[in-house]
Amino acid sequence: MCEIKFTSTDRLDWIRTISEVQKQLVAGAYPPKAAINVEIDGSISPDDLHPVHLVLLACLVALFRKHNHPGRILTSAALEQYLRDQLHFDVYLTSNEYHVRSESAADLNLWQVAASRSLFYSNHVAEYLKNKYFRNKDLSLLKVVLDELYANIADHSLADDMAYSYIHYDEASRTVKIAFCDFGIGIPRSLARAGITAENGYIMKATGCGVSAKSNTHNKGFGLDTVVSSIAGTGHTIRIISGDELFISYGKDEHERTWRQPFYFNGTLIYFDLSIDTFDDIDYISGLEL
Repeated sequence: MCEIKFTSTDRLDWIRTISEVQKQLVAGAYPPKAAINVEIDGSISPDDLHPVHLVLLACLVALFRKHNHPGRILTSAALEQYLRDQLHFDVYLTSNEYHVRSESAADLNLWQVAASRSLFYSNHVAEYLKNKYFRNKDLSLLKVVLDELYANIADHSLADDMAYSYIHYDEASRTVKIAFCDFGIGIPRSLARAGITAENGYIMKATGCGVSAKSNTHNKGFGLDTVVSSIAGTGHTIRIISGDELFISYGKDEHERTWRQPFYFNGTLIYFDLSIDTFDDIDYISGLEL
């Protein structure tokens, strides 16, 4: 029996721990078919977990399955019930379901991102949020961002379906919380395979206008540039981790910086919040949208 422990919700600690697990699994450090328990400290409540934790956890479970290791999550009764009954993690642990509807209207739950369904996800999310919460808001910016993120996973990640998104609407703060994670080849390797070099970091390079690995013929060369500029334009912050790089873009002036990390994350993790109050209102006259 092997164990992985999370004693806090520190995001970098989760990423660092999972990066080490990735390395060990690829190296065959665990006994063949050994069960792996993921222990989440009992002091951590459902409210303490954010979309970034949930997509990381989902990808970790998918990685166990790929390497033929049964996985189990051990935690407090309250958090176990939340993961099982509301987010249906037990289904993702034992089947190939792409999506199981959450019991909470505010949670769009996990979506396992498959290349063949990339546009379906963003269409569904935007339509759901508009009909459920934001009838009078223009969600076109959110739709563009989601289109690009789902398409980038489909086009570039080579994640073999080890990719998840999670979207939650916090009614108290009127904020949509979004996270994407894939355990694919990552941004540095994707660009390097396309012959692209980067002196100031591959993620910084990938967010430049028109830069693309073009791993699929239909790719138009847009992607992370569109995502980062759209989110920065609303004054929000986006974080991207891939390889040994942490990229942060924040503020309407699009301040950007890359840090080197003392670990290597195989894949790409993207997370950010969007306040609904930054979206434009839509006027209606006699049932017509103007």
